[in-house]
Amino acid sequence: MPKPKTSPIGDSLGHYIPSTYNTTLERGPAKDPAIPNFVVPTVGMSTIVWGVIWWLGLQLVMRQRGQRLVVTRHAYCDKSDEQGEWVLKYEIIDHVWKAESEGGSMMSMDQIEGRRDSY
Repeated sequence: MPKPKTSPIGDSLGHYIPSTYNTTLERGPAKDPAIPNFVVPTVGMSTIVWGVIWWLGLQLVMRQRGQRLVVTRHAYCDKSDEQGEWVLKYEIIDHVWKAESEGGSMMSMDQIEGRRDSY
């Protein structure tokens, strides 16, 4: 059996760009019995679930610490494009744990002194 011709742009784009040379459309995931039709959408939708689980975990950690995670972003743009458009050169992202109250998660001196007296 002769080897089927593939698209000159490769098999990776062959599923999206129909071509006269492309025979990979006939053996894509929808027609491949090894991969059931529900697998790809299930994996895709599970990313949303994993994101929600991560967010709930972060909320739990913040509650346990008595702190919140503050994210600040500083973007540095330059107008060095030939057409005079702004281009993002780099961005500094800073993560800082901040206390929710004045006392925060640190013990006050009274609490420390009280613990020393109990020994």
